[in-house]
Amino acid sequence: MTDARYRKLYPRIWHHPDFHALSRLEQLLALYLLTGPQTNRIGYYRLSLGQLSEDFEESQPVLARSVESTCTGMGWAWDGVAKVVFIPSWWRWNEPEAVNNLKGALKDYAEVPPSTLSGAFVDACRTPCERLGVPLPNPSSTPYRTPTERGTEGVLNGVLNPYRTQEQEQEQDQEQDQEQVRASTALTRRGRTHTPDGDFDQFWAVFPKKKAKLDAEKAWNQTKDVRPALDLVIQAVHSQMRAAEWLKEGGQFIPLPASWLRGRRWTDQPVQIPNISAQTARSLAQFSLDDDTIPVNPFKEHP
Repeated sequence: MTDARYRKLYPRIWHHPDFHALSRLEQLLALYLLTGPQTNRIGYYRLSLGQLSEDFEESQPVLARSVESTCTGMGWAWDGVAKVVFIPSWWRWNEPEAVNNLKGALKDYAEVPPSTLSGAFVDACRTPCERLGVPLPNPSSTPYRTPTERGTEGVLNGVLNPYRTQEQEQEQDQEQDQEQVRASTALTRRGRTHTPDGDFDQFWAVFPKKKAKLDAEKAWNQTKDVRPALDLVIQAVHSQMRAAEWLKEGGQFIPLPASWLRGRRWTDQPVQIPNISAQTARSLAQFSLDDDTIPVNPFKEHP
């Protein structure tokens, strides 16, 4: 990770069809993968799921699946074993302006552990490197450096580290322990004592009434044999969010999520309001049902 005061984000992403096809959680993840604190200057970096879990206040299994689906939807790449993200279009939107800019950025490559995406990254560097006359990064002469090694200037430049694999494994073991501690702390902070079902978390993220979550999760498990596929359930929720009953009086008549599930309300056929747009309906659904002046964050649990 390279500390930076800012990252580039082009407004046109909001009109990109691939971005529009993502869920709200995946859209937030896409912005995080482009601009978040774990990014670097080359669009090829290791993503700590522990840190991601802490930043999103969500479980690692749910986020791992969401990162994979986000990368697939955006045409990016994710090595789930090495925990490495690669954004092939990075140089197109972050074109280096000078030789020293590119040389400095490519130093970040030494901080990324070996992955199946290394060859694709080197290929993506070919155009800017040839344009500025900078040598392509070479995996064999640019070994992965542990945090201790990164603090020793000049020791590993162009020298293959024979202990790379062992040290990498030790560092990854330490990071996994730290990630488990972060995840445990995050779950404790949120009052959870078990790992939630990933599909339920996606359902909870889109359902507008955030009340009685434990009962809702219980109802989710109780209806697993009669529920349709997750995407159909979410589609039903989005459809009913435009219904007159759900929009009436600031959403006071929206059922509890547990009641909605036990009543198999995904089979309801809501009466649509023809003169209200889907965007307006979603905006109305973002407001708390206890205080209609406070917007609800769909990615954070509410009591």
